[in-house]
Amino acid sequence: MQPTPVAPAATPPTPTPRIPQDQEKKASLAVFLANAWLANPDLTFRWTTQAAFAATAQQYQQAVVNKTGTAAQGASLSLTLDEADDQIAAGLPYLKAALLTKFKKGPDKALYPQFGIISRGGGYELPKGRTERALALQMLVAALDTHGLAAGDYGTAYWAPLAAAYQQGAQATKAHAASVSALVGTKDTLETQVDLVLSKMLALLEAQYPNEQELAAKRREMGYLKEFN
Repeated sequence: MQPTPVAPAATPPTPTPRIPQDQEKKASLAVFLANAWLANPDLTFRWTTQAAFAATAQQYQQAVVNKTGTAAQGASLSLTLDEADDQIAAGLPYLKAALLTKFKKGPDKALYPQFGIISRGGGYELPKGRTERALALQMLVAALDTHGLAAGDYGTAYWAPLAAAYQQGAQATKAHAASVSALVGTKDTLETQVDLVLSKMLALLEAQYPNEQELAAKRREMGYLKEFN
């Protein structure tokens, strides 16, 4: 007679943390706590006040919104450059063909560097980096005139708009990255201050309300997630 298999012990559910990790939810909790704290003047710290925290909470929430919105703008900038990349990939074989036709095999590849074309992975392409590609496209447009390839469907009329769009897009992407970095720095500084008050308020509530039922009720009143209580 075989022994009855023992069912594995059920894994207890992971409790929801009182302080959310999600920045938007944390910002909402901070703003809620600041308002609830106003109605509880007996809860005090020596190192900060309700008014100071209310200002910090509002600034943090705005910083989260600004950072999220600015990051979303970066997606549209990348999409614009991605579209330019598609046109570059479509036009480059025709440019190579024009060079081969005019200068024959061998001399055509010798001219590639003047057109910003580099050797990569056994083939010849424009650089992948945004800044490098923008410079390569400027070289390409200048070389079209130099070597008498400005006319035609894949001459200057095709490449000049791409070079201009890529230069603007690369500059915008660089500026956007710097903007996001600055916003992240501001947000992180504010988040450190918010985290400190959110965690210390929990400790203060535990000290002020030794009764577990009263403590749970006060946590909910102050905005901390009821699922944890």
